[in-house]
Amino acid sequence: MEPLRATATVLVENTTTRPDLYPEHGFSLWIDTGESKVLFDTGASGVVCENAKKLGIDLSQADAIVLSHGHYDHTGGLADVAALAEKAVVYAHPAARVNPAGREIVLSRTPETVVPGIRTTGEVERLTDFETARQQPVPFPDDQGIYFEVEQGIVVVVGCAHAGVVNTLRHVSQLAETDRIYAVLGGMHLASATRSRLKKTVKAFRDLSLQRIGPCHCTGEKVINMFEREFPQEFFPCRTGTVITFGDQGG
Repeated sequence: MEPLRATATVLVENTTTRPDLYPEHGFSLWIDTGESKVLFDTGASGVVCENAKKLGIDLSQADAIVLSHGHYDHTGGLADVAALAEKAVVYAHPAARVNPAGREIVLSRTPETVVPGIRTTGEVERLTDFETARQQPVPFPDDQGIYFEVEQGIVVVVGCAHAGVVNTLRHVSQLAETDRIYAVLGGMHLASATRSRLKKTVKAFRDLSLQRIGPCHCTGEKVINMFEREFPQEFFPCRTGTVITFGDQGG
């Protein structure tokens, strides 16, 4: 993969940076590489379109729409977005059970290149001994993230990380054939995680030498605060309206 420069803008998240932007329980992220534009998840409703407009983002320019999984808080805005983003190809796992009318859709269990430099993870293998079926009683095979390379390493974006955020990071490391995982952001589904699992997740993040960590959405507010305490230099808020620049001149 060729290193990119990319700007990521959070269009939907449970909290907000500005009073004129709508928060909702869900997640949606806009990624602009200069050459391509990708929408990752669509939030729970048409709020994603209203927030995008207020943030000066033209959803009609999207080249691809990637869905992390089929839950309503990640796909609820799909119909509204698809009506605007007429040229965008939709990428999802077959188990997500989405079928936007009149739209080209790629259903795949395996990694796909959605635009140059940005790939899906496909199904994430569950390998860790602490992110097990006991912690995640429903397997959610449609769980996937996306990743891309910047100058400092690999950036990984997760929707809910039902397969486990550490499993996802290790999976991406294998796919990208590098241990240079630079950043992770998105929902990490840790709100009800045991103390043991949280301690092992923190250790895994340290072992991976993550330099930027942006937990949000289903991570849980208490766990987000824990990450900020554990990683004061690497942590960044990831709320509706947050803009993050990745690449040779980014952080």
